Amino acid sequence: MSNGDPMFLNMCEAGKWRGMINIFLVNTTEHCEVEEQVMPSEEEIRIENNVASFVDEDENFDHHNTPPNSDDEDNESFVRFRPGSGELELRQVFDTIEEFKEAVLEYALKGGWNIKLNKWGDIKSSAVCGTKEDCPWRIYCSYEERIGKWMVKTFSDKHRCQKDGYCKLLKSAVICKLFLNDIRTDPELKPRFIQDQIEQRYNLIATIDKCKKGKAKAIDIINHDHEEQFSRLKDYRLALLELTIKLFSGLLNAVERILPNVEHRMCARHIYGNLKKLFPRQHEIKTLFWRVAESCTVREYEANLEAVKRYDLRLYEAIMEKNPMNCSLAFFSPTSSCVDVHNNISESFNNAIDPARYMPMVEMLETIRRTAMVRIDMRKKKAADHIGRFPSRIMKMIDKEQEKLKFCKMIPGGDGRCEVREGNVSHSVNMRLRTCACRRWDMSGIPCRHALRIITEKKLDYEDYISSFYLNSRQQQIYSDSIRPVNGMCFWDRTGASVLPPPSLVENTENNRGRKPKPKRKKGRNESPTRKKVSRDKRIMHCGRCGVAGHNATKCPNIGVPIKHKYGRKKASTGRVEEHDPISEDFGEGPSQQTQD
Repeated sequence: MSNGDPMFLNMCEAGKWRGMINIFLVNTTEHCEVEEQVMPSEEEIRIENNVASFVDEDENFDHHNTPPNSDDEDNESFVRFRPGSGELELRQVFDTIEEFKEAVLEYALKGGWNIKLNKWGDIKSSAVCGTKEDCPWRIYCSYEERIGKWMVKTFSDKHRCQKDGYCKLLKSAVICKLFLNDIRTDPELKPRFIQDQIEQRYNLIATIDKCKKGKAKAIDIINHDHEEQFSRLKDYRLALLELTIKLFSGLLNAVERILPNVEHRMCARHIYGNLKKLFPRQHEIKTLFWRVAESCTVREYEANLEAVKRYDLRLYEAIMEKNPMNCSLAFFSPTSSCVDVHNNISESFNNAIDPARYMPMVEMLETIRRTAMVRIDMRKKKAADHIGRFPSRIMKMIDKEQEKLKFCKMIPGGDGRCEVREGNVSHSVNMRLRTCACRRWDMSGIPCRHALRIITEKKLDYEDYISSFYLNSRQQQIYSDSIRPVNGMCFWDRTGASVLPPPSLVENTENNRGRKPKPKRKKGRNESPTRKKVSRDKRIMHCGRCGVAGHNATKCPNIGVPIKHKYGRKKASTGRVEEHDPISEDFGEGPSQQTQD
């Protein structure tokens, strides 16, 4: 029993003197004092590290842009312009040079700065501080051929000047654009009132002459719209006749709502990706195509297609080959209350599992499974902690539509029908059927601005008119269950079967012995390269001496040709331009040197 234990032998010796020994038999399998600890394998550690770093996707992501790590389009690392933000940054990209000028204008209006453009053109543009002081603020934007966009390459955002209350960008055309809707609502708006509003909104001073010219331009635009509408009187008559006929077709609409047909939508973003490959470096394609895809009415769809046709007939024919009716909201059924024309939900999942793509097969599958479990639990907690009938994302959409209520005017009607005018366009709204002529309420299940105008004036609760699909209780039901747990690798039975690796991996391993292969997805021609800095690749170098392409002034073979100076340099102290002295030109090889006195 002792098995050679010295303490047990000493206890037996002591028992001889006492005449008795107490012995207790203990089952070691039930009373194990020290449990054997199994250390996790390297695979388990890597999986847990990747799952722990999971972050759910952003709700406010712009679905027009390709999600990060997508298999289809560019993975750009540049800063995109956000309209209305009034922010400028280095390496910020724009689709057009006009968009850059709009961003500079927003920056000037938001901060009340005096900014002026000092370079114009279709390829490059720049702006500087418009005050008379020596202020270093400057921004320069030019076309970057590698990405097919305009990029901010120089930006000095520090002002050393005092705000003088003026802005040289605030011209009559800008004033016309800022107050067009106000003048459309009240054509008798006084230029003095416009001047006061500019000072209140932007803390800037505009002359009364600019305000008068801006109002005159706005009146011309409004008159042109009136003339166009007058020429459509016969079309208006046909619309009234068609409305009378539709009164007798209510049975067909009821059957369509009760027995909806299952529809198949094509992903508009993939179609746009294919068009981008066919028409590279055409920045207007993105705006034109998404306007067609997000057209909610047939008339809007036809007008946007006509805009594409005017822009480029080849692009129009390429879009028509893809049958845009399969990816446009104008031809979709409102049954599902969904305005998605893309499959970014799968692209978001691809982004979440991207770290697992470069792992061995078992680790990759385990990482994806556990990441999905963490994601479901995050959504479940978020829905449980939310206070309110609908998620915050739906409330933000409502708030955005309510900002447009000031441009809408309600004309009451009967039987739950009302007419809402927005600008020069009237929209028929049926509060009982929850439909609007713009079809945005029909397609999304969320009241549009026209319906919100009626809800506001009738003092109703807009939450009662949101589709039940968006209820927070529905979100809780969706994420109430999760993926079933699976035991770790150490509990799996070994079958003894061997799985051969793919031939391509074997070939790469044999050719790169001593290196661990890291497979990566092959990128398309239109995708951004691995290097993210602004490079000089594919730029043609010209000689500064003779102007010939292919070499520089140091290695110029045309000896004796004087160096061509493109620009003069400005002195920091006096601000004068240094005049070039032809006597000091260097006619030999190498850079020119100034003579010493």
